[in-house]
Amino acid sequence: MNQESIRIFAVEDDFIHQENLRITLDELGYDLVGLEDRAEHVVGKVKKIKPDIVLLDINLAGRQTGIELGYELNKNFPTPIIYVTSYADQEIYQKASMTHPNAYLIKPVEALSLQSSIELALQHTVQPDDSHTQWESDLLFRNSFFVKIGNKLVKIKPEEVRWIEVSGNRYCKIVTDQREAHIRATLNEVQEKLAPSPFVRVHRSYLINPEYLTAIHEANQTLMIEEQEIPLGKTYKEALLDRLRRQ
Repeated sequence: MNQESIRIFAVEDDFIHQENLRITLDELGYDLVGLEDRAEHVVGKVKKIKPDIVLLDINLAGRQTGIELGYELNKNFPTPIIYVTSYADQEIYQKASMTHPNAYLIKPVEALSLQSSIELALQHTVQPDDSHTQWESDLLFRNSFFVKIGNKLVKIKPEEVRWIEVSGNRYCKIVTDQREAHIRATLNEVQEKLAPSPFVRVHRSYLINPEYLTAIHEANQTLMIEEQEIPLGKTYKEALLDRLRRQ
């Protein structure tokens, strides 16, 4: 599995466990796209960020427990949940199991156990099927996309695409002003096949078309394309600035 596409949102209210989690996820090559210490702010952020996995502490400070949050996430999003807790309590486990988590881990979480749980959770995640807008990677040509819509292939010119983002294992979502479509390819494959490419990599999970860039917020490391906020990875900043200088 290509870990480049695995985006993790974590809910953890203990500072030591937060830092351990950051280090472990980084060592495993996963992308920590969000970290919250209270349940109240999670649903809105998960809706916006659309992570591949949510790591959820059961005992959280505040009004809502991790299990209650798990019910809410299950009701609103098809995102796999992995519970993390300090308590190996049968009653808590039974309550948590009612929210159908993909795994239940006891702190301190070992890197191998975490990695195995994430990989298994993603293997059981349903990928876009043939009823959705998608195209096979061999329909990506040097200067065009052919997107399968219904029973026909529709051509999309790369210069029409605002941005491309990772959308699950070996899938990406392309966004134009008229439509969104899922494609069966990695970001690396898109960059390699579209040569020369109109896109520039700004994050592990995003390619953008600089022609549609409207703002760069250096302080919080984000970009704006119209009303869409997109993260700007530190390692990709110079490449973006270099592309903008040459336009």
